[in-house]
Amino acid sequence: MKISRQMLLQLMGQTTPEEQGQSMDIDNDGFDPIRINDPQSSTLTTDGDRAHRHILQVCVGFLACGPFFQSPSGEATRDKQLIELVIESISQQSEHFFLLSSVFLDRVRQGMLRMQLNPFGKFLGEIRSLISQYRFSKSSNTIQLAIDFLECSLDMWENDEEIHFKIRRLCFSLSRLYRLGRMRLWSSRDVFARFMDKYLSKDFSQSSWLLSEEVQLKTQGETIEDYFPIPMLLGMNGDPDIRVRFRVATIHCRVFSLSEHAQLMTMYETITESLTKDIDKYVDSNLS
Repeated sequence: MKISRQMLLQLMGQTTPEEQGQSMDIDNDGFDPIRINDPQSSTLTTDGDRAHRHILQVCVGFLACGPFFQSPSGEATRDKQLIELVIESISQQSEHFFLLSSVFLDRVRQGMLRMQLNPFGKFLGEIRSLISQYRFSKSSNTIQLAIDFLECSLDMWENDEEIHFKIRRLCFSLSRLYRLGRMRLWSSRDVFARFMDKYLSKDFSQSSWLLSEEVQLKTQGETIEDYFPIPMLLGMNGDPDIRVRFRVATIHCRVFSLSEHAQLMTMYETITESLTKDIDKYVDSNLS
């Protein structure tokens, strides 16, 4: 456990207390060590990212799974130091913080790790801060991180009203990015569609997504309903990428099955009317 934690700290550019003591004995010139906290300046190749991700998976997996399998009750691990490291890496925008966050949330999704309300709120705050920055707002990594976090926390949305308010704000931020066309990669729109599908399976009424009194729309002609999952999924029927349109077509089948019997025909007509009629304009973009 100690070795895994040390490897994790070193990979994230941090030092253990023992190493800090050693460095003070060696270097007493009063200058801080040189640090590079600009993830955009990284020169890592795809192979390098894959290698770092594999190491992070091993370290985080060991720290999460070890106590989990040793627990007689099978309770999820609550590693305070690990959670603080993830939150701090996002706050400082450390190198590899997207990779670490992704691996961490994978273990949360699997039920190996668990966050309590206090660190959960801090994690949420860092993601909201990140997505509000112009530098990161258009990044597919930021969108993926926000969606991964929301997906992992679906069961915790209504545990605390203050946290639920912040979650609704994050949902609106993602909806606004989509509505403004800032989810430029088809994979980002695909991930967003899949998340809305999972959300609707838990809350088909969409009552916990947004509250109209919390949102101020600046674009003329828009309504608050345009930012809810079902209308956005219907709008994705006109997505320029056929992979997204195909994904949404499968989601509509589940949306239809979740509708109340009295609303089936209305939902069917709504879905039919939203389908792409003029497909010629999509041919060039799908072949290029």
